[in-house]
Amino acid sequence: MHFDVPTRPRADVEGWTGAAVGDHDVTGDRLRLLADFYGTCAGLLREALARHVPAERLEQVEATLFDGIEPLPAGPALAAAVEQFLARLDALRTSDVTGVRYAFAALERQGLTPHTMQRIAALAQAVRVERMQTVLAQVQ
Repeated sequence: MHFDVPTRPRADVEGWTGAAVGDHDVTGDRLRLLADFYGTCAGLLREALARHVPAERLEQVEATLFDGIEPLPAGPALAAAVEQFLARLDALRTSDVTGVRYAFAALERQGLTPHTMQRIAALAQAVRVERMQTVLAQVQ
């Protein structure tokens, strides 16, 4: 499995500022990409943690990583959950818990690079901005 997640859904175009292009739901595309990323990454991370973290610490490590994120929220709240997950992933690089850095290295070998994490963060931010624009448009 490789983390090859596009940051621009197929209908997105330069200068786009709304939640849809024509009758196409671009925000929905972005949310699906974020959910796919999270599902893939969380699954691979759990597998890597099970291989590298001592059994007596595994439950605590998983609780720290996934608490407040799962179950994954629907709609625009998904973007904030993915951003929180990315921050927790980044913290794994320097963790002093036995095996955690090895688990993160396993994700890096699968393609979870700093560049990929930045692209996912930008995608999540785009969803949050779209939601804010939608709310502001409704208020006006």
